[in-house]
Amino acid sequence: MPFQRKDYIGFDFAWYAVDSVGSVAQFETGYAPIPEKVYLDEQEYKIVDKYFSNLPNFTKTYLSPKYEKLKHRSLNQLQSLLEDRNGLYLFMDDLQENPNGTNKYELFVIPEQELKVFGLPQNIQNYLAQFVFENLIFREVETIKITNYFDCKD
Repeated sequence: MPFQRKDYIGFDFAWYAVDSVGSVAQFETGYAPIPEKVYLDEQEYKIVDKYFSNLPNFTKTYLSPKYEKLKHRSLNQLQSLLEDRNGLYLFMDDLQENPNGTNKYELFVIPEQELKVFGLPQNIQNYLAQFVFENLIFREVETIKITNYFDCKD
């Protein structure tokens, strides 16, 4: 059953995608665009979100170079981002720096060992197949303009 973007505006909302080499990332936003396909099936989304929320920690994580420089400003908040060591990259909307938004997500957390889509349960792989960034490798980018890759809802 479909669900609505408007029900989540302003709340932290996580969605997941895969890069061109099979690495998985979590994208978090309250206001930035989200691919329309995320909202096609609420039950399926919740299964995927629960799966990633319950992954065990197995690797070290690091702040992206940009946010490593800002670590001294808000260490507690940044430290909490590093506590999830489940192999996912973490991209967050850039609304903290740009309150009006730019439709971009910035790389915050880099895992030492990446979680790859190929070893995930088949239902998770099938879901993520809708959200593949062609010709993009998460480790090599600082910012992603999501509307360049997916039809999105603001």
